[in-house]
Amino acid sequence: MWRVFALFVLVSALCCAEASAGTRPTRKEVTTVEKQFTMMQIWHRSARAEAKNASHDFRGRHKIDDLEQWAYTPRLNERVPALLETARNAGDTQAKAALDEASQLIASSSARAREIANYWLTPSVAWRSRWSAFAVANGLPAEPTDASLLEAEQKVRGFLDSGDFISATSASAHIDAALESAIRGAGMARAEALDNSNLKYVARSTPCPDSVASTATKLGIARAPSPEDYYPAASKRRDEQGAIVVRARIAPTSCATDFAVVVSSGYPELDQAAIRIAEASTYSAATENGQGVEGYLTFKVKFTMRP
Repeated sequence: MWRVFALFVLVSALCCAEASAGTRPTRKEVTTVEKQFTMMQIWHRSARAEAKNASHDFRGRHKIDDLEQWAYTPRLNERVPALLETARNAGDTQAKAALDEASQLIASSSARAREIANYWLTPSVAWRSRWSAFAVANGLPAEPTDASLLEAEQKVRGFLDSGDFISATSASAHIDAALESAIRGAGMARAEALDNSNLKYVARSTPCPDSVASTATKLGIARAPSPEDYYPAASKRRDEQGAIVVRARIAPTSCATDFAVVVSSGYPELDQAAIRIAEASTYSAATENGQGVEGYLTFKVKFTMRP
């Protein structure tokens, strides 16, 4: 009799333990959600490691700051483990509710992290650094004053402050357009203001190409290589891009003998690459009465990061 009763108690205890821990499908789902959360923690640690050498955006914030405020939040890191613990020790109904909430939190945080990452891929993130580099190199005020540019920045900042990274990414195109316009306008004004006596020319370092027969009344470029072929790898790694205005002295033989940077991109390596492009190009000198004449040609070389 006692043996039968003891056996009944043991079986009852095992059944209760099984009920509280959930069925096998529930335990399997717990494992799945645990793996998802572990992967998110790995992404978080990776983002923190990258932050050591990361640059900040125009707000002075780093990518990890946005991620930890809006995606990998303290609430997420506290709530998900608590829900998993509940699911491990509860029956199927309660476990399912806990797992559903945990999965939703992880999915929502992952989606937000992708939105943040997309924003940080936009060129507008570093627009102030780009303007500062351009301005300092060209003797302009480092602090931007263009009204449309500052207005575009304010609009994007408003979206970012509210955590709307999708709208911020879309609106950042207005910053890019305004920045290009401001740099172009400032560059044109500088190019018009500088004459040859204000420029520092460097002499050609390679032999002149064969003369180009020309009947043009105005000098011009006969052939120019693609900027992509001269884009410095180090500049690409640093996401440096910009336009350089170059001036070349063209001899009557159509050989470009000297070169000067009229408007700097703000990045020395890009400026030097633009000079190399100018030297690799071929020109046609202007002619008067059938004879070539010396002249100066001003043109732009633009380096743009491809998406």
